[in-house]
Amino acid sequence: HRPAVYICCRSQTGPLREIAPQVMLAFEAAVKLGEYQGDGHMVLVADMHGFSPSLYMDPYGLQELGESLGSVFADRFASIIIVDFSIVAQGIWRLAKPLLSEKTQNKISFVSCKKARELVTERFAESTSARITSSFDINRERRTSCEERSAHALHTSICDVPLGHVRAADVAG
Repeated sequence: HRPAVYICCRSQTGPLREIAPQVMLAFEAAVKLGEYQGDGHMVLVADMHGFSPSLYMDPYGLQELGESLGSVFADRFASIIIVDFSIVAQGIWRLAKPLLSEKTQNKISFVSCKKARELVTERFAESTSARITSSFDINRERRTSCEERSAHALHTSICDVPLGHVRAADVAG
């Protein structure tokens, strides 16, 4: 089984440029886990629930992340499952898609949460599947606070990749 990186837009509070370093750290950790477990591939589950288009309006942030996804990590993704990507957000996809290689574009699936649950159950070990599906649940529960979702993320993470904002003091320079 391959390691999974789960990201949910509901918990994103800052622009893409601010979270890009954290996303890259998560990808690097997943690649290392994948190398330890086998072929070095990972699966990205991008849960678009709570997507806020204004956080993705930074062309520089889109280009930076797109270049990394399309070059550095392109061969490391076994698949990318994009969950509940709204019609409004499809315009953003049209902007980002040309930044990715054709090979990477072919690994991407757009599915509903219901279909994502099926895919996750089929493709992952039971413990990983339970972590991801419980993340779908908590991120769709209206009454959960940011703190509760953050605690859940820490509880369901299998490694020590930092969660939250990357402070200037944390960036190597």
